[in-house]
Amino acid sequence: MSIELTKKLIDLAHTKYATKWEHDWTQTESRLIPYVSEIANPQGKYYRFPRLGDTEMHEYVSNEESVSFDHLKVGDFGFKPRKFHNEIPLNDDDTLEAYDLMFNLDLIRQKQATAAARFMDEVILGTLKDKTTGKYRLKTSADGGNRGGILGCSYSGEDGSESHELDLTYESFNNRTGNLIPIDYATSGTGVSEVLAGTVIDRMKYAVRRLAENEAFNSVDASELCLVISPAIAQVLGSLEMSINRDYAIGDLGDIGRPVFNRAIGATIIQSNMLPTMNTTNKAGTAINGARMCVAYLKSQIGFGRWRSTEFRIKDINDKVAMDYYVRVRGAAGCGRKRDDAVFVLPILES
Repeated sequence: MSIELTKKLIDLAHTKYATKWEHDWTQTESRLIPYVSEIANPQGKYYRFPRLGDTEMHEYVSNEESVSFDHLKVGDFGFKPRKFHNEIPLNDDDTLEAYDLMFNLDLIRQKQATAAARFMDEVILGTLKDKTTGKYRLKTSADGGNRGGILGCSYSGEDGSESHELDLTYESFNNRTGNLIPIDYATSGTGVSEVLAGTVIDRMKYAVRRLAENEAFNSVDASELCLVISPAIAQVLGSLEMSINRDYAIGDLGDIGRPVFNRAIGATIIQSNMLPTMNTTNKAGTAINGARMCVAYLKSQIGFGRWRSTEFRIKDINDKVAMDYYVRVRGAAGCGRKRDDAVFVLPILES
């Protein structure tokens, strides 16, 4: 039996699919969500990480020694929500079968859940898709709204009013204080380090070394150290495997782009097309533009959360000839670094 889109039918569909969307929103797993530390139910305009910093044990030899306090840093960093929305119209030009309406709504909900999952990856990386170029780039203050993410700014202070960026200068690398693994870094000697793919592996291994030297590890989880690379870099590394007949498990990334734990490097390698580019310099100070921002980070030191104030609505338009209703979803999520020395950027020129 064909039917018109009546208010009763819309109310029935809304009740059914609002519940399904709520489940989708809380259970959606993007490519990167399993490789960050998820915070349950953040609230308000700013989520502040409850405790940060390390402490040390003090040896004593006498029972008469005075107590010595080590004060943990509390709430130095946090993240703010990035809000999103999506609307898809329901065409009422023709009457619909009741089954068709529910089927179409189910497809719309699935597509919106997939789009939300991809937005979660943008939030985690701190990127957005440029509306002019269609390419991903870092979100900046000029874009409006909140930022954050692995590559974006960190918010700090009691209300998140302070923000600061990663230090990606060559000088910081020389001083071993920043977050850059330079574009021309390579281990000494010959062999794989003489080719691009080899220097990529060199930089990956050096990032592991720096993280270990910073004592940033606090987990024995095999997925604690993560490396995000672009599809182009994955292709280069895969070609290296074939040329030297050495298995770095890079080829497994070709299997629908799934993350792979790499024992040779000691990290989980994740492939993403959302990595932005950056301008950098080499050791001689020569400018190198458009290098891909591959990144190494520790899963436990990246906080991510989904606000529960999500919404699924079937709204009445009333002013369109053949579109009386549309499906709207809204939500918010945020991501931030718990400590800056748990992230290293590896700029790489793609061929």
